[in-house]
Amino acid sequence: GNVFHSNGRFGTYFLSNNYPLLGTGQSVSSNGYTGSCNAFTPSGEDNGYSTALRNNFDYGNAFVGNYNAGDIQFSHHTSIDNLNLIYWKETKVFADGCSAHIRDSYFRGGTMGLPDSIGSFIIENTVIQDAIMEANHHCTIGITGFLCMPHYILHNVTFSDNAGEWVTFNR
Repeated sequence: GNVFHSNGRFGTYFLSNNYPLLGTGQSVSSNGYTGSCNAFTPSGEDNGYSTALRNNFDYGNAFVGNYNAGDIQFSHHTSIDNLNLIYWKETKVFADGCSAHIRDSYFRGGTMGLPDSIGSFIIENTVIQDAIMEANHHCTIGITGFLCMPHYILHNVTFSDNAGEWVTFNR
């Protein structure tokens, strides 16, 4: 894992659209260029390859996360005292059909900007302490946010030291 701290912008950050691909379409005849970086094939099949970012530690940053990413799991991630403990605009269900987006992690002291998703966004075996989950935080802002109707599955998630609200909804 990596440690990111005291950044004025992002600590852990995936730039732009990040969807690890099962098949890249790269070949010698295409000079190594990929055929497509899209999450889905033109026929609508999932083009993803499930992967995980493991054991990263973020503290004192403005943002942690990405804009658009699918098939990338934050596993054993620790995010403490960041303005945005996680910042994620859009995602999709994992290609394997069952992996959690956030697993075995710890978030404390900030806001969790959660995404809109094609399917459910899953958080499991995670502690959320003194933090607010902002559901669908990018709905109706610019061109992001799929449907503005997020679905979250919180499996074995523990909340502690949350004074008042523990979730807000962007309208």
